[in-house]
Amino acid sequence: SAGSNKPKVTVNVQDGHFDDVTGLDPSLSWSSMTNAVGCDIEVGVDIAVKPTTDLKSLPRSFWAKISRDVEGWNLSTRTSVEFENLEDVGLDFRASNDDIDTSLKLQGSTGGFETLDVAKGFRALDGDLLVNPRYNAKSSIFDVVLGYSKEKTSVKIEASMADQKLTVSRKVSDSDRMSPSISSSGDFSLAWEKSLSGGDKVTTTLKSNDSVDIKWEDGAWIARINAPVVGYKLGEGVDVSIKRKVNFL
Repeated sequence: SAGSNKPKVTVNVQDGHFDDVTGLDPSLSWSSMTNAVGCDIEVGVDIAVKPTTDLKSLPRSFWAKISRDVEGWNLSTRTSVEFENLEDVGLDFRASNDDIDTSLKLQGSTGGFETLDVAKGFRALDGDLLVNPRYNAKSSIFDVVLGYSKEKTSVKIEASMADQKLTVSRKVSDSDRMSPSISSSGDFSLAWEKSLSGGDKVTTTLKSNDSVDIKWEDGAWIARINAPVVGYKLGEGVDVSIKRKVNFL
C-alpha cells in the first residue's frame, strides 16, 4: 500500500538589492511525499510567481528524490532538472549510518562527477571528533575538515593546500553562542547566535572588510539581511531574503 503526506509550499523572494519591488522576483516551491514499495518518494517543482499569459515560462526546475533504509544505512538519490537546460540533469546521492556516525555525499550531473564529501565521527578525548575529507572535481581542490567538540566548546579546522581556517565556538550562556574564525589569509569573522523565546533564533555574522549578515529564524519564517562593510562603516546596497513555509491539508 502507498501512503502520502501533506504537500509543502515555500514562498521565496530573490536575494539581492533592487530599485523597486518588481526586482524581488518571487517564486513558489511545491513538494509532496508518498511511500511505495518500501521507499519514500518525494517530488517538487519551483515556479515563478508573476503575471503572464505564457504559462510555459512559469516552471523553473523540477526534482525527484527516492530514499530507503537498508541495514542501518539511509540511502537517497535526488535528480533535478532546470527547465532552461533540460539536457543537464543534476544528480545527488547520499548515504548515512547513525550507528557508526558515517556519511557520504556524491554530486554530479550528466556532464560528469562534481563533488565528493565523506564524514566520519569518533569518540575521542572525552569528546566528539569529526574527520571530513572533501573533493571538488570542477576546481580540482581537495580539502579536509577536522572538528572536535566537548560540552560547551567546539573547534573546527578547514584546510586545503591554498588556505586554512580555524573556528572556535563557545556557548557563553544558555541563549548565546560566540564563534570567532580566522584564516591563514588574514580574514576574520565573528558569529553571534542568540536563541529567543519560542525556539526563535537570530544569528549575526560580521566578516572583516566584507559584510555583516543577520539571519532571523522565526518558526516557518526565515529572514536574512546582508550589508557590505567597508572599513568600519556599512557600504551601499543591502541584500534581503525572506522565506515562508506553508503546509496544506
